[in-house]
Amino acid sequence: MDIADDAACRKRKVKWQSLEDGDYIVGVSGYSSNAIQDKYYLAHTVTLRTRRGKVMSFAGKRRQKKGKPFAEMKADYTYEICRLIFSEGSVIGALQRPLFGNPVQFEVTENCDLGFRCPTVPKQDGIELALGGWAQQHGLRWSDRIVRVNGALTREMESAEELETALQARPLRMTFVQYIPRRATKVEELLQVKLAKGSAALDACNRAMMQEGQATPPSTKTQCQADSNKSKWNRRLKKSRLPNMHELLTQPNSYHQPASTPVTALAQTVRLPVPPFDDAACGGPSEWNLADTASAASPERVLTWGAAARHQLSQPHCPAASISDVDGFLNSFFETRPGPYGRSLRDLLGEPEQKANGWYKVPWKPFEKFQLREGDWQRGWHGCKLEALYSIVYHGELFPSKDESKGDRILAGCPGVYLHRDSLQHKVENYMRWIPMCGDGLFWAAKWEVFYDSWGSVKRGKRTDQIIQSADSVELKALWLSVQCAATMAEGTPIQALWRPRREANPTLTKAQRRTHGAMLDWEPQEEVLALCDVPVPVKEPQEVPQDISHWPSLGEANDIDRSIATAKRLGSITRKQSPCARRTASSSPSSTPPSAAMPDPICEEAVPVPRRWDKTRIVSQA
Repeated sequence: MDIADDAACRKRKVKWQSLEDGDYIVGVSGYSSNAIQDKYYLAHTVTLRTRRGKVMSFAGKRRQKKGKPFAEMKADYTYEICRLIFSEGSVIGALQRPLFGNPVQFEVTENCDLGFRCPTVPKQDGIELALGGWAQQHGLRWSDRIVRVNGALTREMESAEELETALQARPLRMTFVQYIPRRATKVEELLQVKLAKGSAALDACNRAMMQEGQATPPSTKTQCQADSNKSKWNRRLKKSRLPNMHELLTQPNSYHQPASTPVTALAQTVRLPVPPFDDAACGGPSEWNLADTASAASPERVLTWGAAARHQLSQPHCPAASISDVDGFLNSFFETRPGPYGRSLRDLLGEPEQKANGWYKVPWKPFEKFQLREGDWQRGWHGCKLEALYSIVYHGELFPSKDESKGDRILAGCPGVYLHRDSLQHKVENYMRWIPMCGDGLFWAAKWEVFYDSWGSVKRGKRTDQIIQSADSVELKALWLSVQCAATMAEGTPIQALWRPRREANPTLTKAQRRTHGAMLDWEPQEEVLALCDVPVPVKEPQEVPQDISHWPSLGEANDIDRSIATAKRLGSITRKQSPCARRTASSSPSSTPPSAAMPDPICEEAVPVPRRWDKTRIVSQA
């Protein structure tokens, strides 16, 4: 809750002293409270100091001995304190938001003497007045400037004498510009919200803001008894008149939207396109993991969704996503990310299907036509960064993690594709990050549903709940997209603040790692077959039987020829019975028996004629 929002304080029945217009809280100090029966309540005393010197003190309802004084927190020069962070009855931190000048013009008419010395003519627009006297009586401040005197612009006056002559006219009409500080309202302004000086560490403040408030005790009874117990707990909270700090801190603030924005505009759903692909992108695991190791002051660090993240990543108000939003996201994503053969990668994905908790399943079309070979196939899950989504769809496979120098995180001596079994699919969310990719209020994340065969396991006895597979034993099944907005995002969700196009994986740089994928064969053009269609078929010359019987082979030579013909026919029939996948496996793996140099391959060299019984001359010449 905004501690300077009078309406919100009255609604929550929190005692508050209204601030004057243009006055802001810049300092917090006080004493913590001691524990009462192993429980902490609000701080014993909290003192707030405003920019104009006003001091406001608040004390708890229970009168007990003062605790230790907590560190004083101060706002920067152009900031104000907007929220306090409590932990165990003490203020451990405060959030501060920036103030921005808002120029407002107003006129002052005067018939009497001004009573101040004529200011000098500046070299910039507006003339600054000195404090005190006539200016203070009219509520003017040191930052207010004169821009017009009887309709004449002060910036066009050439000397102080000309300005003094203009100020002596009666009646005197002066136009002032007053720079009234306003609170942050725009998204780029709210990103500058930070901890005030003297606050605890960022991790401690985030943890305290998530744990603030009076939590309901765990229930050990039946459902009906638990509901009754919960209502008694709520009545006890109302009786003690202790505000629920978690509810106050997580309430949306009125300054998230500019005051000039009409209310009707909030109801309109505007979905922005996905940022286009950057041709200079060359990201990899080392770049994707920079957010995990960034410092607390870095804007690229991974945030934990909570009250602090709502301030720093304030997004436009929007309703929950629908199937049409997911379909539009995919169309916009692959519009600037073409496939390897000029085809649209969107054709490889089916229509999205809505699931529970904001998840959408998008089928992988190549898998629907691909028949898994015999084996122990099981369902698995793989969490991925959105920076890698284009590369995975482009290649149609998951690349193994094998090079730690490039940022791959692997166990010692176990390179491969890291998965989680179906019963532990919730753990893949630890490797995902939700990103406000389009800046329209929606946060996106992705994971893959796969099938893996146990024969490709390379776990090698490592004690881990992950599954480590070789790349050729994993087949993609479906893409799962998670779409959340600020209202549906769960507390503690990892959030990546910014989308960096240069860190996206460029699939054109990793073509050498691509393997011949069985599920993608129907989607790849058969270049070799197309090339053979244009080659003319050679015409076989008819062979004539020699008339001279001396050219006929002997009995031993005829038996050798018969055995060669039988062997060729047998090898041809066995090879034709094999599946295309088995032929590829046989051709890629080295054979234990080297092929005979005297007998050519009947499949690869079909144009070579098979020896005949009467072709003794050809046999002699070949020998």
